[in-house]
Amino acid sequence: MASPQRRTENGKTQRQTTTSNDGFFSLHQIFGEDTFPHQRLVLLGLGVLNVVLLIIAVVIGVNCANAGENSLDAHASSAFPLFKELQYLRSNHSDVVQAEEEAQKALQSEMDDHAKVKEQIELQRGANDKYQVIIEALQVEREQLRVNKSAIGLSCGKCQSGWILMNMSCYFFSTTDNSIKKSWQASRDDCINRGSDLVVIEDIGEQSFVVDNLQSVSGNDHYDRAFWIGLTDMVEEGKWVYVNNVTATRSMFWMDREPNNLGPTGENCVAVTYISGGPRSSNPTNSWFDSQCQRERNWICETKST
Repeated sequence: MASPQRRTENGKTQRQTTTSNDGFFSLHQIFGEDTFPHQRLVLLGLGVLNVVLLIIAVVIGVNCANAGENSLDAHASSAFPLFKELQYLRSNHSDVVQAEEEAQKALQSEMDDHAKVKEQIELQRGANDKYQVIIEALQVEREQLRVNKSAIGLSCGKCQSGWILMNMSCYFFSTTDNSIKKSWQASRDDCINRGSDLVVIEDIGEQSFVVDNLQSVSGNDHYDRAFWIGLTDMVEEGKWVYVNNVTATRSMFWMDREPNNLGPTGENCVAVTYISGGPRSSNPTNSWFDSQCQRERNWICETKST
């Protein structure tokens, strides 16, 4: 379709710019006839450049895609053993947990059994201790029966009834005839009425004899069951004199920390007791202590055998 022309004021004609049938401006319309050859070369160069850039972009994209796939394959191949190990650990985790729980249950069961065995051992130990005490008591009783049997046999015809013979002397323990307790002086008076006097302990043999007999006649090892003996410091404090007027010099069998002369009126008379336990029983033969003479106790008489 030809472009219409219009005449200008100076008489020259000029081609009007119109659109083509497809709705786009033609190159002649955009640049005009005078400039069209130069612009066409520029546009052609730009088109070629765009094609080259497009080809380069496609090539780069393909290479990047190939490189990404190769890198992913490499990572996947290196990570496969790790995934396999992780799967193995997961499959065995439950077994490990179950084994641990079973081990804990077994340990707790062993601990419970150990506690029960320990408790049974303690019970058995307590029973053994009781049996040991009974055995020791029976041994003491047997020995005492032996001593009494021997004493009765030896004293027959040499001592009065109820008296015990030892060497050349007869001994009377006040509990043998259920006598009441008396003060030291009243006890001595009773011995004198029996033709004797309070016992004079002169050596370790006599001391052991007295202590052995106290175990059977005193009933328990307490100061209340102590027995008066013939020793006092009434005349001079600290000077201990027997009832036969002999001053005690070496045959002294005091308990630890005795004599101590306690009490408001002092302690001037001596008693003997039997202590089987405690800190004062390290040497059972050491069993003397000083006491107030007015205190009522049992007593021991001594006289020569016939």
